[in-house]
Amino acid sequence: MGTLPLTAAISAEVAWHVARCLEVEVASDVAGVREADHAETNPQAKELVCVPLACSLVGQQHPVLIEAGTLAARLYQVVETVEPFFCSFGVNLSYQGALEQAGMSFTGFDKNREPHILELPKHRFFLAALYVPQAAHTQTRPPPLLVGFVAACQRRS
Repeated sequence: MGTLPLTAAISAEVAWHVARCLEVEVASDVAGVREADHAETNPQAKELVCVPLACSLVGQQHPVLIEAGTLAARLYQVVETVEPFFCSFGVNLSYQGALEQAGMSFTGFDKNREPHILELPKHRFFLAALYVPQAAHTQTRPPPLLVGFVAACQRRS
């Protein structure tokens, strides 16, 4: 896959932080996981909502299976996509039920049902991916998640 251009590397970092913050904030502010935290920034925390993956996905591409009837499904218009990953952390599955009860939907998964796309369906457009969709797409083939986000912004303005 080669080296990421600086803009893609920066956006990969921003995208990952958004997904990580979404999980931690929903857990602490909505699901009542008072000390929710992330293992990368606070590995000694009592309630780690984001934990190290068994195997790092940094620099790899993997299939993501998309749930029908979701925002991600509307944007991708396929049931499976192959996406680039630059992370070594994921959702702590022991908190998945609490996050779902708080309104978060897990809408994209790997073959083992590990979540890779998170949505807050009650919001107009709130979607986070635990991969970097813009890293595998080109100017003539833009990433569907970002195209959808731009379209939602245009409708809003």
